[in-house]
Amino acid sequence: MARGLLRNAPIFILDEPTAHLDPETEKRLTDEFMRLLAGRTVIIISHREDLTRLADRVYHMKQEKIHVSSM
Repeated sequence: MARGLLRNAPIFILDEPTAHLDPETEKRLTDEFMRLLAGRTVIIISHREDLTRLADRVYHMKQEKIHVSSM
């Protein structure tokens, strides 16, 4: 994360960024993600439905099919 921010990377891929965090810490961390990554493309891979609140577009994979929803 730090290297990407220092290099001003335009795209970030975050795989399970809030795994094993309590809800309060997850909220603080995601709020900070939103601030630091504003204006960049961020792909979040997660099992947590709560993270969809951050997304412009959500892709769900279910029974080997991909479903798209716009937020």
